[in-house]
Amino acid sequence: MLRSGIKTGVTTLVAVLGLLSLAPAASGQDEELLPDLTAEPVNQVKLCQEMVGAILNEEACQGTGTTVLRLDNRVGNYGNGPLELRADFAAEAPVSEGGLGEDCHGDGDVDLEGDGIDGPVDNDVWLSQATAIDTNDNGVFDRGSTEVAGDAWAQRVAGCRYYHPEHYHYHLENFARYQLLAERTWNKASRVVRKGSKVSFCVEDTNSFAGGLGLPGAPQESFYDGDLCRQRDSLAGVSIGWFDHYGWILSGQQIDVKGLRAGTYCLRTIVDPPQPGKPNGQLEESDETNNSRAVRVYIDPSRAPVNMGRNTPDVQQLKKPNGQLQSCRLGPPKRLSALPR
Repeated sequence: MLRSGIKTGVTTLVAVLGLLSLAPAASGQDEELLPDLTAEPVNQVKLCQEMVGAILNEEACQGTGTTVLRLDNRVGNYGNGPLELRADFAAEAPVSEGGLGEDCHGDGDVDLEGDGIDGPVDNDVWLSQATAIDTNDNGVFDRGSTEVAGDAWAQRVAGCRYYHPEHYHYHLENFARYQLLAERTWNKASRVVRKGSKVSFCVEDTNSFAGGLGLPGAPQESFYDGDLCRQRDSLAGVSIGWFDHYGWILSGQQIDVKGLRAGTYCLRTIVDPPQPGKPNGQLEESDETNNSRAVRVYIDPSRAPVNMGRNTPDVQQLKKPNGQLQSCRLGPPKRLSALPR
C-alpha cells in the first residue's frame, strides 16, 4: 500500500519536472540566483535531566539518566534565490553507470511503520539542489517567469533524504550541527568539549523573519510546506525572507553535558556544516561565511532540573551591560593571538 503511494508520487513528480529543464544556463550567460542560509540567533536554551534515548517530544526534559542542553534552531534565507530541494531519481543509478547508487543512507529497504503490513520499502532518496537562473538579468527571483523559461533551473546533487521515524517524515541529512566549546584562555585554544549528533531537517518555510517579506523575490506566503515532508519525492526548501525552525523539544535538538563542570561555555550552531571533501557543506550558497553563530552561556549540569518538561526554565545567555549578547572567545590562545604579526 505504501509502495504504491510512493510510485504514484514519483509519477506525479516526473510529470511536473517534465515541464522544466534542469540543465544549467549557457556558460558566460545568466547567473544563478543562490540562497544565503544564515544561522539565526538561538531563542531558547534549556538545561535539564532526562531519560537516556529520549525521542518523543513528551520525553524531553523528563526522567533521569543523563543531562542535556537543549536548544531551538532557525535557519534563515537572505539570498537572491530560494533553497529548493528535489528528489533526484536519476542519481540512484548504479555507480557502474555513473550514478550514486539507490541506497543513499546505506540501510536497505525498511518497514517504515514497523507493523509488517506494508513490508520493507526504499526509505531514502538522493536530493538535488535546484537553483534559479536569472534569465532576464535583473537579479530578482520570479517564480512565475522562471518556471516557464526553458533554461530556468540548474541542478546539482546535494545530499540524502532519509525517513526519520522520530518525526514521522523525511529529512535532509546533515543540515545542521551543534557544538559546546570551552573558550580560549591565555594559554589554551578554544575547543569542542561536547557535540550533538548530526542534525537533519525537513527543510520548510516555518515563518518569515523581520524584514524578510521586503526582500526582492520573497513570497508573501509560505511556499515550501512541511506537510509535504511525509512524501519521499516531495519538494522542500526555504524561500527568500523565510526561515526553517526546529524547537528545543524535538528529537536531535540536544547535546549531552553530563559530567561537565559548572562554568561559561560557547554554544555554537552551524548550518550546512563542512563534510569530507565538501569544506563549504553540501549546499551551494552565495555567502558561506555566515553559517555559524555562537552565544556564551553559563551552565551547571549538577543542578539541572528534573521532570519539568515544557516548563523547564531557559539557560541564561550572557549579555553586556547594554543588553547585547556577549561575544564568545574562540580561536588560538590569547597570548599567541596578541603577538605582533
